[in-house]
Amino acid sequence: MTSKQQDIKAFAFKTKAMLLGMEQKVQSAKKRELMYWYLASRGVPKSLHCLCLKLAEEYAVNAMARSCLPPPEHVSRLADTSFNHIVLLTDNVLAASVVISSTVENAANPEKLVFHIVTDKKTYSPMHAWFATNRLKSAVVEVKGLHQYDWSQEVNVGVKQMLEIHHLICSHYYNNLKENDLEYGGEHQNFLEALSPSCLSLMNHLRIYIPELFPELNKIVFLDDDVVVQHDNIIFVDIGSQWENRWCRR
Repeated sequence: MTSKQQDIKAFAFKTKAMLLGMEQKVQSAKKRELMYWYLASRGVPKSLHCLCLKLAEEYAVNAMARSCLPPPEHVSRLADTSFNHIVLLTDNVLAASVVISSTVENAANPEKLVFHIVTDKKTYSPMHAWFATNRLKSAVVEVKGLHQYDWSQEVNVGVKQMLEIHHLICSHYYNNLKENDLEYGGEHQNFLEALSPSCLSLMNHLRIYIPELFPELNKIVFLDDDVVVQHDNIIFVDIGSQWENRWCRR
């Protein structure tokens, strides 16, 4: 600056403009990285990273993997209100296995537990194969796909509307993300968050239909698939038509 006899004020403005331009490029690169990671996670089949593909093949070729869940002699327990019924809505085979294994291991009376696993159509075969070939000695496990339910017209309409809303949300945010320039603006972070699988997962929203999924049961413990049960402490409190349940968990 001294050798070229430049004005100090002009030099300061030029330096600040260069720094701002570099900062914008860095922020744009970070946003593009998030978008590319998201697209890669949706484009690469999950079965390449888990047991689903192998279990689906096992279901197709191994008769044991297709055996009844639960066994015929335990079917009556599925609607028996004297047992403790636990529901999981998940499409993650390994997560479901961890939840059920930890619950049975830490339960004082595991023979009183009945697990109802509800999953989507694409995960039904792997989920069934896993629990059919890794049976529990005491508790009862039922695996059922959404395509196997004979819901009422009201519930079918609700699920259909939910799927349509998910599709519209995904299309809206994804199209805006492609059409807008990522060089400027921070609203694209909201687009990526709205497109995340946890926000769009149908299994996350179907919990509001648990009464329709199990109309014959009046007491149910719902567990997320990221739960590890550490202690046996189930308490059911009858509050009119409401049931409060507490489970000591991590």
